[in-house]
Amino acid sequence: MKTYVAAGAALAVVVAQAVKLRQSHQQHRERAHLATAKMHQRLLADQEVNPLMAAVWSTSVPAESEMARAKTLHVNRWISLWAIQYRTGVLTADSLAGYANNGMQNPAFQQFWKDARTFRITGARDEIDRAFNTIVDRAYQSLGRKEKDPAA
Repeated sequence: MKTYVAAGAALAVVVAQAVKLRQSHQQHRERAHLATAKMHQRLLADQEVNPLMAAVWSTSVPAESEMARAKTLHVNRWISLWAIQYRTGVLTADSLAGYANNGMQNPAFQQFWKDARTFRITGARDEIDRAFNTIVDRAYQSLGRKEKDPAA
């Protein structure tokens, strides 16, 4: 009987340590994600104010003019901000839906999502990204868009 108790206690300690290690790893990943998001916002800001920097992305950020490219970059900043706010719980699903529905009234948001949706949907890293993309895509689709679903 003592052996079972000792084995059970040892197993409980191992499980507790494994849970703690997993939580630590998850917290590290989230901190890294937040730090990366901050860098991404800085890069987008630099591109907004400097057309030479924005031109670096001329092939992957299609635009008919520098003004259109600046709008696309600005919308990307908003969408990226909403994504990190949603991930951290600052925005609920309902509040995100409200922002997305409002944003999609603007042609610049519509164009951005049309151009970026496949990349964002297929590049989702987890359930949070997938839920975010679904909410934003619903706002886009509610405008009567008939885009096919990219394979996720």
